[in-house]
Amino acid sequence: SCAKFCRVRWGRGSTTRVMEFVVKTLNSRSVAAYVILIALMAGMGIYSFVNMRHLTDKLYQINEVNGAKQRYAINFRGSVHDRSILVRDVVLAEDVVAREAAIAGIETLRAFYDGSDAQMQAMFADATPDLPEERTILERINQIKDRTIPVVDQIVADVNAGRRDQAQDTLMTQARPLFVEWLGEINRFIDKQEELNKSIGAAVNERTGSFSLNMALIVG
Repeated sequence: SCAKFCRVRWGRGSTTRVMEFVVKTLNSRSVAAYVILIALMAGMGIYSFVNMRHLTDKLYQINEVNGAKQRYAINFRGSVHDRSILVRDVVLAEDVVAREAAIAGIETLRAFYDGSDAQMQAMFADATPDLPEERTILERINQIKDRTIPVVDQIVADVNAGRRDQAQDTLMTQARPLFVEWLGEINRFIDKQEELNKSIGAAVNERTGSFSLNMALIVG
């Protein structure tokens, strides 16, 4: 019979060798499966790390770089806006006390602006990347500032010297247009940071969606 033939043909030793071969084959396949699984998990880990690092860098750019520039520019805007009002108050003040209070306020706001300006300049002096358009707008802001400050000082000097009519004329023909231009450039800078943040946010959302999809495909 077939069973008797097999016992005669293979014998007990041969059967043992066949079983050992089968066991070794199964073990090899199990090891290969484990290696593949470990490699897949390592690949997923590296892929996740790279993506998270990218997202972290982008969020840092939004919060710590563009956000900081935007905050400094908002400080500029508040200082310039309030100074424009106080310069008008210097010209229109009916008594020395009111005039001196307005002048003191101008100096306080100037110091506040200068503090934010120093921090802004430090950011642009660093190696952090910035767009040429940002530098152009900031240079324009500084140029207008350098033109406006002497005009304000002249208005204050004219008022203190009793030349109110001259101070009022300078206020309307020189200071007012300069303040409007100054605020306009500051608003351009603020809007630019908002635009950059929206662009980065859109890229982050796209990268996050792609990452989620790829992980779903890998796991699924």
